[in-house]
Amino acid sequence: MSATLLPMGSEAYLGYLTSEYSSLWMVWLGVAAAGNTLGGVTNWWLGVWSHRFEGSRFYPSPSQLNYAQGFYRRYGALTLLFSWLPVVGDVFCVCAGLCHYPLRRFLIYVFLGKFVRYAFVVIGVLSVTGQ
Repeated sequence: MSATLLPMGSEAYLGYLTSEYSSLWMVWLGVAAAGNTLGGVTNWWLGVWSHRFEGSRFYPSPSQLNYAQGFYRRYGALTLLFSWLPVVGDVFCVCAGLCHYPLRRFLIYVFLGKFVRYAFVVIGVLSVTGQ
């Protein structure tokens, strides 16, 4: 839920799971990194689906869309590595879908960014709890 546009934090829940379960790899990879990546895919699909609003005042103009697509061709991978950032990370994922950034590459970069982020969370919890 926290990797979608819904405002929920995953760190506290990850901290709880880290302190309660012995399978850190399962918690880290399965629950945190993979789960948040799937939430990012939800935002990517929202971007893909947004073309239905083309022509409305909320949809980008053709020049804005061309600019965004050029930006994602050049810097898409870099922005998606930071898809874990609050607020703007969700925007990066929606924009990637809007710009038709390839899903396969999207998955790689988003997962990698979230994997590294949650590594720091798990390490921090372990150092605080002394495990």
